[in-house]
Amino acid sequence: MDMQVQDMVSELVDYQINLSMTKSEISIAKASHIAIASLLNATKCICPEEAGNLHEHLRDISLSFGIDEKSCTR
Repeated sequence: MDMQVQDMVSELVDYQINLSMTKSEISIAKASHIAIASLLNATKCICPEEAGNLHEHLRDISLSFGIDEKSCTR
């Protein structure tokens, strides 16, 4: 990903993490799950052609730690 796309992903991750703090049902989730969910969502949403491989790689890493996308959204 080029620097502009990286900045967009970073901004979306920051936004989603901050937004999660205002939702009581999300704010009680593990911080690592919120972070992974935000990163997975951002890489999936922003320029999916460029970020597709990164999204898949991050998903595989999170699965190896027992964190799947569904557990991040509960």
